[in-house]
Amino acid sequence: MFAPFGNNTGNIIALWHPEPRYRGTYNILSTCLATTVLCVWSAVHLNLPGPNEGSAPFWRYKQLWRKIGWVFFGLFAPEFVAWTAYEQHKLVTDVDRDMRHLMGHTVHSYYSVMGGFTVDENAIPPIVIDSSDRSTRLTLTSAEQIEDKAKANGLAKTIVCVQATWFCFQCLTRVIQGLSISILELNVFAHSLCALLIYVLWWHKPLDVGQPIMIRGEGLKELVALMSISTCCRLASQALRRYGLNNIEIDHALWDDLLTHHVSNFVRSRNRQRWDIDTPDSKDLDTSDLTDGDFETDFFVGFTVSGFLYGGLHLLAWNAPFHSTAEKWLWRSSAISLMSSGLYMGMMAWAISDSERSTTVLVLVLFIFCVAYGAARVYLVVECFTNLAYLPNSAYQMTSWSQYFPHIG
Repeated sequence: MFAPFGNNTGNIIALWHPEPRYRGTYNILSTCLATTVLCVWSAVHLNLPGPNEGSAPFWRYKQLWRKIGWVFFGLFAPEFVAWTAYEQHKLVTDVDRDMRHLMGHTVHSYYSVMGGFTVDENAIPPIVIDSSDRSTRLTLTSAEQIEDKAKANGLAKTIVCVQATWFCFQCLTRVIQGLSISILELNVFAHSLCALLIYVLWWHKPLDVGQPIMIRGEGLKELVALMSISTCCRLASQALRRYGLNNIEIDHALWDDLLTHHVSNFVRSRNRQRWDIDTPDSKDLDTSDLTDGDFETDFFVGFTVSGFLYGGLHLLAWNAPFHSTAEKWLWRSSAISLMSSGLYMGMMAWAISDSERSTTVLVLVLFIFCVAYGAARVYLVVECFTNLAYLPNSAYQMTSWSQYFPHIG
């Protein structure tokens, strides 16, 4: 007789059977893949499409390809995604501080920075609200409505954070108990740390929003004119920061003419007159943060610090058991290359700043650096999976608690 639930000869005494104390290769692989997919795919919070992309045909597929591109970027360079989140968080903090009277919630600040608010004016692209005029009254969507447009709520983000936290503690526990970890787990450990940092910074940023929200309100045209002028000043300052002050002269006559024509298409004549009678000092470019360098300091710092931490973490596997000596030295050299990438970047920036050097040689050196840098990152990921077939026996032993903690994989 078919008895799917057993028969009468079952156990009479209540028993608790413990989980197996060993894991297999599939268990290691599936857990690492599940954690990586969750950390990489869900941690990427894209900005909204550009002004002409949101209504273009197949825009959803374009957004999907953008997502896939960032996922591949996050797979090989998760620390750069975390640095991007940090830079955007700094911008949101400034907007949140200056615009608390208008935004009301951090969600609004994130939504504005990611291009979520647009105005119904011809030839005016999506804008970031950045005005100190407290008399401006705009009708903004509530934070609840913005969060409703997102594809993930707090519960979904919490699940990812729990999985990443479990994986980190599982790796640390194995090291404390003297059990081996695979270099694949070391790589996923880095992804988990980056994902946790990204979620701390982007917790209030809506995920995968498709369309911006139209804003309306009293005095909107005047506000847009003000932001258009502010955008011109910001772009000019960015150009000065990038190319330095050596060959640039500020001509007030050309500057006034540029701004007057820039706003003349959508601002009333009486509002243009306000610009003409404005004080000359208010039209000066802010040069307090300008330098003579040829690259952004923030990018250099982020490139150096993130590369040092990510490469240094992989360098912990210096004496890990590899299948061959060649694989071991390729791993070491790849990790060292990432750690010292900031030094290479600084040397190239110094060489580029010297105009007397040969352009052909610099281009060749830059090309070699990019190829070696990309190859090092790809090798670290590929070797993680190749090495999975040659693990020591201690890597298959389970920790005493990890199988009882809720997780995926």
